[in-house]
Amino acid sequence: MPATSSRRPDATTADASSLPTAPPAATAPTAAGSTPALPPDRPAKLPADFADTAGTVMLPKGDPRLAPPTIAVTVPASAVVSVPPDKVKAAFAQPAPETPATIPPGRADLPVGQTPAPASEATRAGDAGKATVAPDPKADAQQRVPTSAPAAPAPSEAERGLITRAPATPKPATWKNLPAKDPWCPPAIAAQAPELRKIAATDAVAFERVLPGWRAAGASRRGRMHANGGTHREDALAFDAHDRATVLCVSDGAGSCPHSRIGSHIAAHRVVEFLLAATASVDAAIAADAAKLRDFLSAQVTAAAIAATDALVELARKSGAPPKEFRCTLLTALHYRGEPHELLLTNQIGDGAICLLRKDQSTARLGASDSGTHSGEVSCFVPDDCAREKARRVEVVADVAAVECVLLCSDGIEDPFYPLEKQAGEIFRQFYAGVDAPLKDFKAQPPQPAPLLQESAAWGLAQWLEFEKRGENDDRTVAVLHRLPVTVNF
Repeated sequence: MPATSSRRPDATTADASSLPTAPPAATAPTAAGSTPALPPDRPAKLPADFADTAGTVMLPKGDPRLAPPTIAVTVPASAVVSVPPDKVKAAFAQPAPETPATIPPGRADLPVGQTPAPASEATRAGDAGKATVAPDPKADAQQRVPTSAPAAPAPSEAERGLITRAPATPKPATWKNLPAKDPWCPPAIAAQAPELRKIAATDAVAFERVLPGWRAAGASRRGRMHANGGTHREDALAFDAHDRATVLCVSDGAGSCPHSRIGSHIAAHRVVEFLLAATASVDAAIAADAAKLRDFLSAQVTAAAIAATDALVELARKSGAPPKEFRCTLLTALHYRGEPHELLLTNQIGDGAICLLRKDQSTARLGASDSGTHSGEVSCFVPDDCAREKARRVEVVADVAAVECVLLCSDGIEDPFYPLEKQAGEIFRQFYAGVDAPLKDFKAQPPQPAPLLQESAAWGLAQWLEFEKRGENDDRTVAVLHRLPVTVNF
């Protein structure tokens, strides 16, 4: 006789004898290939022999096991890297679900929150005859249905960090052009060298002179670093010539020395004065012999650099200042035009550069920069003792007929065009072909025609010094001696 069972309001009846008393437990796969266990969140399938039976199956309404799974992905606010951390708001905290109502095993068809009615004595008697099934913890967890809670408002895109804001564009550096605060020559030094009182402090200077078959020109300007700080230009430029010789000199005062601008001025002008006097009258026997002339002029270039060193040492002694406070570099070029010999001699103490352009457009560097171990460090200055030894290292160019141009420059030009051994050709190309666009890594270079092809080479060189390159804000000084008319075509 079929067992008697109580009716439930939301269920469809079927022949109780045709239904299993409990769903078969999932088993692990066997070597024979039995059906694998189903995931705990999926109801078990009906037996195969039950598919065609005429009996009806009781399927509870609102069974949580039949609901589609929900996938939630949480993205932390720190994952949005394009927004500053102080602008990112954390995700809204989700309210904790209330304690789920527990539905007794086997009564998952009841609505949430409904308490099952007490069973009658007949029902209890019928249930007593059935087999007792141990509660399954996994099935019990699946039957815990959370109570519904009001949905929290969805956060906006800005609050979730999905809207990114472009970082503010940094303001460009503002350079000031301030007048120098201190007098160019301090009173204590001017009292020992009255001629320095006549020196007018200038932020820029240029010179130019046309010579037989040649033209000498140069320009110097105060760097942004000094203009922004209201300090003086420390570079110096000196030039002079007579019918037999032309002398160019460039000097750069050491920035860490308080009187370096005075040292560079005195050193450059002392060298020019000395060499012009030494070459004004050359013995005929020396002038006629190439080897003797070479030795004589080399000795004069060395003596001129030593004379500049002695002048600074003497001024330091008179003014009571240490000689190192007048430190400066010194670059010298002497072009001697004699009959029958013509020579070009150079000497370098400190950094900066002396470069040569030949008529075949090849370039060469004369001498070497006295650089220390670290970048920007100089190993020897005038009036240091080492300068006397450096003064003896004179470069001599005997084949002046192959020379088109000689260039002297301070480190304000050497550094932006480093290494100058490779970049000298680019400088000469701009001098003879003009500037159309900035060189690589240069922030700006004003377009201009060829400085050495203009009527005023000094003006063209002064304009060329206006280039901009990141980190290069020192004084800039350049001096050239080039053939006129020019013999190269870039």
